[in-house]
Amino acid sequence: MTTHHNSEQDTINSRPVAVRSEPAFAFKEQEHILRAATFAALVCLLLTGVCHSAEQEPKAVDNKSLLSDSEIAETILRRTHPIRLDPANGIPLVCEVGTEIINLIGIDEAQETYTVDLYSWVTWSDKRLQFDPAEFGVKEVVISPQQVWQNDSSETDSSGSLGTGSERLWNPYLEFMNLVDAKVTEQALRVEASGKCRLTIRQTGTFKFEPNEATFRKFPFDHQDLTISIESFRWNCNQVRFATSNEDQLIFKSELAHIRLAEWKVTGGHTRTREIKYSGDSAPFSRVSTTITVKRQPQFYIWKVCLPLLILVVIALSAPWIPHTKLESRLVLSITTLVAITTYSIVINSELPKMPYLTVMDAWMLSCFLISALGALQNVVVTSLASSGKEQVSCAVDYHTRWILPCLFAVTTMVILLFMA
Repeated sequence: MTTHHNSEQDTINSRPVAVRSEPAFAFKEQEHILRAATFAALVCLLLTGVCHSAEQEPKAVDNKSLLSDSEIAETILRRTHPIRLDPANGIPLVCEVGTEIINLIGIDEAQETYTVDLYSWVTWSDKRLQFDPAEFGVKEVVISPQQVWQNDSSETDSSGSLGTGSERLWNPYLEFMNLVDAKVTEQALRVEASGKCRLTIRQTGTFKFEPNEATFRKFPFDHQDLTISIESFRWNCNQVRFATSNEDQLIFKSELAHIRLAEWKVTGGHTRTREIKYSGDSAPFSRVSTTITVKRQPQFYIWKVCLPLLILVVIALSAPWIPHTKLESRLVLSITTLVAITTYSIVINSELPKMPYLTVMDAWMLSCFLISALGALQNVVVTSLASSGKEQVSCAVDYHTRWILPCLFAVTTMVILLFMA
């Protein structure tokens, strides 16, 4: 009895021990979970701080890449002062000069000028302007020429030159030799990391025909050479030589095909470099000339000037077929033709310069005038002969005049076209 009772008592006493172990195990598990969550939160906070710090503090290269082209150019120019021509053992600096014709706006024959919308550029190399692309994060900078060539005014003068002012960079001093007036719309100076510089100018310029090129002898079957000549205002051939690249010439020729003008047709173009010697200068100057060859389309003058005049002359030549007794009717035809020819001549000559020679149109209109004048004179002679009683002579003159004047007019026209046009 005592033994059984003791065993039961031991069993009862052992139960509380098992009950006390369950809360201890749960507490340890919760402690592990809390530590893991705390660790994860700390990691998240640390990563967030690193990302925020990276956004607020970019790398030094990124800061430099945010600099504007003007600021980068200022930094480069402060390091060096490339104002004077870079000496190269007496070898002239080679500058490539090019012109891109955007549009041929018009040709004014009376003023002997033509207006062109164009790009012009000059390229040269200056090792003093070299920079490391990694330093600024760019391979080239584009700045306004006014930043390095500070003129008294922001616009170029009528010669197209950038003028003389406070300079911070060597200036090629481009000058358009036959420029009459210009409106510069854009200018840009591009400096590459290798030190290569390219000055580009866009302008709408009015240019003068060069001497001995503005010939209108074959008007309206003429062709004209429109030349744009670029030269350095300051530097002679011993210092600077102009050159053209084959690639630019090919581009220039391909662009000519897109130029359209109502009265003119572009037939070709070329670019050449030559040296021009001026009196009083010790050395010649290098010049690049870009020429556009245009041919006039004469259909306007043929259909609206020549054909009406031809009809009037034919009408005037029909006067001998009218009886000589009707002098008034015959004179009306001749005088009307003379007035019409004179009016047409005034209108045509107002579109041309005052030339000391006759054009094809002038010669033909003069022949029309003379034939009509001979017709009017023949009317007076025939009427005078009839009034004096020489009726047969008057009829004979009328008969021969009906064929002589038309044949004379046809021969004169053929001679003018063959030998002048």
